[in-house]
Amino acid sequence: MVAQIRTCLWARNGFAIRAQLRKYRHLSLREYYYDQDLFVLQVALVILDPNLVFASVLDRFQLLQYFSGAFIYESYKGPDLSGMVEELFYVLITVVSEEANATKMPFPAQVRREIVHALAMGPCSYTDLTEGVADRMAKDVCFKRVLSETANFKVPESAADFGTYELKDEAYDEVNSFYFRYARNRREEVENMLEARLKREKPSPGNPNFDPVVVPKPWTCDVGPFKNLHTVFESEVLLQIFFYGLHNILVLTNTSGESPPSAEVILDQVLHLIMLALVNHGAVFSLLSSSRTFSQTALLDVICVLEHHDKFRPYKAQAEWITSQYYLHVPEEVRRRRKVEDAANGASDPTESKRRAVQTRKEAPMKRFKAQQASFAVNFYEDEDEDKDEEVPDETDAPVSYGTCIVCREELNDSKLFGSLGLLQWSKLIRKHPDGHSLYLNEALSSPFSLDRSPSDVDTSFPPKDAEVSGFVLPTLTQLPRVSKPTRSLRPLL
Repeated sequence: MVAQIRTCLWARNGFAIRAQLRKYRHLSLREYYYDQDLFVLQVALVILDPNLVFASVLDRFQLLQYFSGAFIYESYKGPDLSGMVEELFYVLITVVSEEANATKMPFPAQVRREIVHALAMGPCSYTDLTEGVADRMAKDVCFKRVLSETANFKVPESAADFGTYELKDEAYDEVNSFYFRYARNRREEVENMLEARLKREKPSPGNPNFDPVVVPKPWTCDVGPFKNLHTVFESEVLLQIFFYGLHNILVLTNTSGESPPSAEVILDQVLHLIMLALVNHGAVFSLLSSSRTFSQTALLDVICVLEHHDKFRPYKAQAEWITSQYYLHVPEEVRRRRKVEDAANGASDPTESKRRAVQTRKEAPMKRFKAQQASFAVNFYEDEDEDKDEEVPDETDAPVSYGTCIVCREELNDSKLFGSLGLLQWSKLIRKHPDGHSLYLNEALSSPFSLDRSPSDVDTSFPPKDAEVSGFVLPTLTQLPRVSKPTRSLRPLL
């Protein structure tokens, strides 16, 4: 249900359903709700058959048809289908790589991990840092000690500046771009930052367009019931999920000429999962994925096709790394299926292609929003009387602008409807006026009690016409009581 809410399949329920999701994954409650549900899945993988668990997860996500090779889906269509597939792979990555609960990670280590991933994007102040972690971690006595171990403090340069904490260089090795606390945009930014650091620290002199690969960390739990959790990569159902996650995107891209929605994100997720499988269980997974076929094709064949696919050049480096790991375990299979290109081919920069793909994905929501605006304007003006002759404005005269909207940041003119935002509240303070000026005081006294009534219905003269009848008399200066100045007594106090 969380995945469906994030994919906007419960939009008719309004903000109430979004509020439930925020509560479920809130900073102060996620350790007791969202994290525990993911831990239950890890427990199920240990005590049950992994094939049964993965099949149940697919059924829960209503994606059995998608990962069975069908191209007609009853549950989801279009972007909704891609969104649900993306959410499924996020869950799978977290289940097979998150080890805080499985290893009973000590509390200082948990605090260190939160600080490292919070500062991975760049320096921030102490207030911003504590707002990004749980309260029980920020208030613990070990927080400042761990912070001093992992970050350097930058002293403010001026009175208007504030001090910031910057992550130490050696702590960047602990950053995981697929950390399950990250949102999608944050995950992409962290991945680009890690690739830039690798390219700067380990340059390739023979290849200026060298695209580094961020290799995931292996499973470190070596005691307890979760020490063999990495054996889930022997599951045929999980292998089938990997295969159709890549195969469906390649087939749809080759058929329509355009990649489906969220294709780049799904490819990145599947390749990351395959890299996790090779790092943790490389020998068995390589043998299984090169021999087991789906639709008369093995997973290794799909990876070899992806390695030289023109539409997905940004993932060439990851595909090369995966095939090199396959070569360590099944070299004959790799030689037979892998296609080797000349060095002259593929001269385009993979980093630039990936950057353009990310920029295109960011611009897609704005294009959809502009299309919705245009559709709304067309539907609105279609309801008006078409028989009425409209005056054609002179194109040389620019429309009169009434400022910029504070919501949509567009110019307000006569070409479109717009509203106003205002605040009405009771107040006894009407205005301020300088003291000692009778003109301003008389004007304030002569104003009516209610400004909502017409001035003709209210006597605004001062003094009022019926002042003598009502007993109101304006005192003069001669009628004011005279106050004598106090005199100092010279009589001694006895």
